[in-house]
Amino acid sequence: MAKRDYLSSLMSDLESHTEVRRFGSGWLSGFFGLLFAIAGFFMVVALRFPDWFATPELEIIKNWGGFRGLVHAILLVSYGLSLLSLLLRPRKALGLTALMIGLAAILVGGSNVQPQETRDWGIFFGLDFFVVNLLVTGFMFAPLERAFPHRRTQRLFRIEWREDLFYYLVSTMFVQVLGFLALAPSTIINENTSNWEAFRAA
Repeated sequence: MAKRDYLSSLMSDLESHTEVRRFGSGWLSGFFGLLFAIAGFFMVVALRFPDWFATPELEIIKNWGGFRGLVHAILLVSYGLSLLSLLLRPRKALGLTALMIGLAAILVGGSNVQPQETRDWGIFFGLDFFVVNLLVTGFMFAPLERAFPHRRTQRLFRIEWREDLFYYLVSTMFVQVLGFLALAPSTIINENTSNWEAFRAA
């Protein structure tokens, strides 16, 4: 019951009316604290279990010297914003959730986490790709939607925002699954043949 009440409080806080989202109310700091906390947590998980949750095509970014520092900065920003939300907002669910997710990222290993050896099944879900795609899309189109709204009375978090996020997650998964299926035949051939003579002999 307590868990259900907490989730209901979090959902109602996210879907608050525009009037109670004004600057200084703690909603903006709580929302962006939650956003950065989730992004940081997913990045830490991708660093911890690269065979399962990291996209190979983004390996060049993760090998960049400043990447871990960026993840650390994201987590620090999430802590600061969540604490600010807890101070300013009467409802604590938003800031508390952001703080707990940020602390969970630290428990997993934080920005200095070392990769754990896991069995590579050849199939993965790229959390790093999901985070980058979601952040880029959100920061690109959310301001445009607010500047040129189709419905002026519609809030940033409309009633169907959870369905939108679910569809976005499913579409991201399908992009990766289709990519895997498209490359699977060539990958199998390359792994089992060292040259064209061996391929013809098979």
